Amino acid sequence: MKTLELLMILVHVFLNVSPNRLQFFIRESLSLICVENGRLVEGWTVMKHGGGHNLCRPGLRDFGTMNGSSVFLSDLGDKDTSFYWCEDKDGQMSEYTTIRIEDHAILDIPALPVLTGSDLTLRCKMRNGSTIPAFFYINGSLSAAEPKEEFKISNVQKSDEGAYSCTLVTYGRSPMSFLRVRDPPSAAPPPPPPPLQLQVSLNVTPNLQQFFGRGPAVSVSCLKDGKTVEGWTVKRTIENKTLACGAYCSMSERFIGSACVLNTYMIFTGVYWCESRTGLKSDQATITITGGDLILEIPALPVLTGSDVTLRCRNRNGETVSAYFFKNNL
Repeated sequence: MKTLELLMILVHVFLNVSPNRLQFFIRESLSLICVENGRLVEGWTVMKHGGGHNLCRPGLRDFGTMNGSSVFLSDLGDKDTSFYWCEDKDGQMSEYTTIRIEDHAILDIPALPVLTGSDLTLRCKMRNGSTIPAFFYINGSLSAAEPKEEFKISNVQKSDEGAYSCTLVTYGRSPMSFLRVRDPPSAAPPPPPPPLQLQVSLNVTPNLQQFFGRGPAVSVSCLKDGKTVEGWTVKRTIENKTLACGAYCSMSERFIGSACVLNTYMIFTGVYWCESRTGLKSDQATITITGGDLILEIPALPVLTGSDVTLRCRNRNGETVSAYFFKNNL
């Protein structure tokens, strides 16, 4: 879940789940709504992740009953266990919310983030709605040696975030869901973002702008003083659509902290940059992954004034070939 949070675009629209739960029984119903400032927001669509064998297709619209920026899911089943989000036509996305469907026992855990300082009670429920003593687990570890009817968290803090589940001795274990915690909104408007002083730069390894398709993987990372910097995400614009690394398909790229590994089996040609949670941006680099037979070896990173640089034309065999070189089409 931590990774997924890094993937979200910084918008104020979020996915509202009603009832406010992450776990549901088979054949129950729920509503998913795109909300901003407590109201349904127009122009946003509820999206569902759909997995395949080698590729995945985010944004499947053939699920539930759609009504503008909301979706109603009835007669829930295994097919509805997935993660959902809101997205507009420009590719801006809300946070992901993972919904799990179970048959025997569920953990009554809120889908919406819990505010710091509030109190929270988790319960293990059976299909008939009754609550019976259960063992509660946090990040896979047993919270207490004896079963309890409810698990209370007073004065919730960020440290209480984690994966929770419960086990009923007779009816089995519930799915595991992630509890999100947020600070309450500030009464005063936030100060404007400071100027870009972090000197965070986009690093491309190998240091090239052009790569052959089906070649070695390409690493794109956010660096400061030669080291990856936390809290920054690799983003790109392809065909006028902006996405964060990992948002297209986990089978074709891997997101590790502030680094993104591109599988060149996918033609991920586009403009790449680093962006912080507050919207600060690094310089951009255009990366081209081609299915052709020739590339120009030209550095992706800026070249320092006063230095020497050599450009070469290479074929798929790695050979340097004689070629005509053009600058600004001349």
